[in-house]
Amino acid sequence: MMGASTGQGYEIARKSREIVRELISEDISSLGPAEVAIVERIVHSTADPEYARITEFSQGFVDEALRSLRSSGGILTDIEMVRAGISHPSRCYIREPAVRELAEKRDIT
Repeated sequence: MMGASTGQGYEIARKSREIVRELISEDISSLGPAEVAIVERIVHSTADPEYARITEFSQGFVDEALRSLRSSGGILTDIEMVRAGISHPSRCYIREPAVRELAEKRDIT
């Protein structure tokens, strides 16, 4: 569970997940099991229950994401820390000069 490798680590992870579930239960009541799992992981990773309220899923997102991952589709992220935690092929272009130039040109981050 979430990287736990010892009995104590597993118990801490289980309890953390339980606390998160209690904190966000109202905000996830209309979500399906896959969406709930995603939101729980987001909240656990960020330690911010507000993400449960503001996270939205497009119709069919989970099925399409799973299909893409199963067919070896890559993952594009703009955060190196996220890329480091992904075991599937992933790309992060945030440090590319062209990305910086585009961001400056459009005045975006």
